[in-house]
Amino acid sequence: MHDASYKCSDCGAKQSAAKGRVVKIQGHHCPEIDLEPIIDSIVELLKAPQVPMCKKCHNRLHGSKE
Repeated sequence: MHDASYKCSDCGAKQSAAKGRVVKIQGHHCPEIDLEPIIDSIVELLKAPQVPMCKKCHNRLHGSKE
């Protein structure tokens, strides 16, 4: 609610407790989101293919002197 400045996202009415002008803002819940495909995509991105390299070349690539 704070992020929306306590205003109605449809008509713009601002929450108020002023006598004679009481407006209460309620949270409308959006339809359920299917998270499974999103999680699957993230897992695939995190499983980046490894490139075989010897220790010397790998260190050179990362700028290590060891």
